Amino acid sequence: MSFSEEFKFFGVPLDATDDPDKVELKRSYALGMLPWKPPFPNPYRGVVNFLKNAFNLEILEAGEMPVDSWLTPTPSIRDLPLVNPENYSIFIHGDGCHEYANLVTRFVDSRVFPGKPVMVAVDHSMTGGVLKTLAEKLGPENLAVLVFDSHFDGIEARDRMELLKYAKEHPVPLLTFEADFSEEPPETYNCATFLKYLLDDKTILAENLAVIGVSDYPPEEAREDERLKGYCEAYLKYERENVHFITKHEVRQRKARELMVSLFDRLNAPYVYISLDADVGSFKSVYAARTMNAIGLSEEQLRDLSLAVAREVACRKKKLIGFDVCEINTYFTGYEFEAGMKDRTYEVLGSFMKNILFP
Repeated sequence: MSFSEEFKFFGVPLDATDDPDKVELKRSYALGMLPWKPPFPNPYRGVVNFLKNAFNLEILEAGEMPVDSWLTPTPSIRDLPLVNPENYSIFIHGDGCHEYANLVTRFVDSRVFPGKPVMVAVDHSMTGGVLKTLAEKLGPENLAVLVFDSHFDGIEARDRMELLKYAKEHPVPLLTFEADFSEEPPETYNCATFLKYLLDDKTILAENLAVIGVSDYPPEEAREDERLKGYCEAYLKYERENVHFITKHEVRQRKARELMVSLFDRLNAPYVYISLDADVGSFKSVYAARTMNAIGLSEEQLRDLSLAVAREVACRKKKLIGFDVCEINTYFTGYEFEAGMKDRTYEVLGSFMKNILFP
């Protein structure tokens, strides 16, 4: 297939979280009980407006893919009876995310091509829908995928549960969470596992995948702990298959340009797709990510990475074939905290996008 040179933006507001606190936010919004109002009902308009206003860019838009109101960040009052953790769990465990990812594939085929897709989604698993159609058209061997994320979204629930249990026993100050360990969740395609599915069915190839900024890479000492054996093996299995992992510690210790030169030396695919998870900057530059359980990268580190990626793509004559940004929590975008700090998620992630898409 022949692609145009234009990037075409579209939104997918699927937000199927069964976290009780996040569900309560949705219910409060629907009832009009929130003491503040998010600036946009979902991140798509926020990202596009920032790019237009901050950089005077002309953005070609395909619009937003339809999503049932109760599955969006800001449900309608009419859907309030559906807005509860149980229904979201049923949706996730019933493979609802996979079904919506397939709808993304169809949307891109019918509304975006021949433009190059730029997706603003809430749930990161929607990335799989874009990659599926790109891989079909280009061939998996020709598609390199760079994921900027605090977590490797390729670990099955039963293995990640080991890490959560361990973290519960070894709490980190300020980073607390609640999790139900009473039963093992079913294995489904979702925002925490979608890369596993894409790798296992060869939609993307291990040697063409890089995950950058990860906080959950197992350190040497953890690999000897029996409680983490399943988790470590699940993670390191993909490293042995040549998935490229760059931890947040490496990003902090080495120059971005040096890291990206080394990475691109090992990526032979001519096309490059980039996926940006908001939590890669959590607690350092981003305060409006859906998952905030790790300290991520600073605004300067993210800026340097984006500039280094843009440079390597240009110098090596790679073709940037698509981009997405996911996992923004619309409720806290632009939020002013009591300490006097104001969230700058749209500014930080939007600038990252601009540096790569419109260098």
